[in-house]
Amino acid sequence: MLDWTLVGEDTSDSDQLQALVVAIHKDAISQYQQAIGETELNTGFFEIEVFSSIRATLDRGIEPVMLVDMGTSATKVYIVEHGVVRGSHRIEQGGEDITRTLANTLDITFSEAEKVKRKVGLTGGGDDAEAVKESARNVLDHVFSRTQEIISTYQEDNATVVQETVLTGGGAVLSGVEGVANELIGIEVRRADPFAKLETPE
Repeated sequence: MLDWTLVGEDTSDSDQLQALVVAIHKDAISQYQQAIGETELNTGFFEIEVFSSIRATLDRGIEPVMLVDMGTSATKVYIVEHGVVRGSHRIEQGGEDITRTLANTLDITFSEAEKVKRKVGLTGGGDDAEAVKESARNVLDHVFSRTQEIISTYQEDNATVVQETVLTGGGAVLSGVEGVANELIGIEVRRADPFAKLETPE
């Protein structure tokens, strides 16, 4: 399935328009429809994850912001400006790469390594702390260095400045990840709070 919307005009004299194009496999839609059909829930539409993340975690500001979705097998990087996705990139490394490296280093199973990674993180202590930090940095150094390159390219191409980086996804839960991101990206970094905009009755 394919959809698109205009997001702005080209600043050159070429009379071109800028459009955001979104595509999703029909199989993915069918799987969600089947899952919903087996419940008593009703749904009027499906929304691609990045748009949900933007609404939940970002303010509709004017200045561009980098949204970094740290997933299991990959990290997705988005530039968001005026609440609109202006750039989308995929880095083929994620949380499971850290776990796999740690499992090999400590000669333990993948599930055991995952538990150690979550417990120790980048800020914990103990016998496994150094192995966790080294395994994590091997992956995070690449991910955030690539993220910094994406920011630099966008800023040069658009004569603007990305104001902050917002981390989301399961990988963002790793303790100490914000510090590494701030060190390598060089701009303000914060972890997304998906509940910040929710209101509850008194």
